[in-house]
Parts: sequence; C-alpha cells; structure tokens
Amino acid sequence: MVLAIFQYEIVPGMELMFEAGIELSRRIFVRAPGYLGLELLRSAEQPSRYRLLVRWASVKDHKERFLGSQLAQEFDVLIADCIAVGPITEHCSPVVTGDANDALPLPPARNPALAMAR
Repeated sequence: MVLAIFQYEIVPGMELMFEAGIELSRRIFVRAPGYLGLELLRSAEQPSRYRLLVRWASVKDHKERFLGSQLAQEFDVLIADCIAVGPITEHCSPVVTGDANDALPLPPARNPALAMAR
C-alpha cells in the first residue's frame, strides 16, 4: 500500500467548493484500478490549506494507471478552479502505525546483573 499525499492551497472563499469537489471525486476514484481509499484533512492553523491522502495499491497504480487516464482529467475538472497553489505531491509507505486502543508491548525486563554493574 502506498499513500499519495497532496498539499493544496485553496483560493480563500472557495474552501467549501473544494471540499464538495473532493466529495464528488470519490465516484471517480472508485473506478480507478488500485484505488483503496481517501481522506481529506484541513489545516487548523491555515484554513485554506488541505492535505488529500489517497491510498493506492502501488505507486504505479497512481502514477501510470490513474494520472494518464480520463479519470484524472475528470478529477481535475472538479477542483481546478479552487486551487491557488499545488498540489505538492509525495508518495509514502507505512512504517509504523498505531492508535489509542493498541496493546503496547511491555518494555524489556531489566537484567539485574547489568543494573548492579553500574
């Protein structure tokens, strides 16, 4: 699994239109090979800044299969007028994951012999 992270700066006053475009884009993405899901995040400090997180089976699914397709053009039409700057794009793979409900491993037991040597 690969996470494509897009950072967008939106034209002030067009935030709701951008959010609606992303909501509609879900109908486009589900038709794309390798698409696994998306999440849109809005900055608390800079409300015109968004990060769109799109999960793909592989970088190839995003860069070759989606970006060169009619689906990508349909997506662009939905949000293009809202964008002031961007997107800045990066592909990442998960390394460590967790949440508040995870059972955390116990720390390694202290070796009493090492503790006495100090």
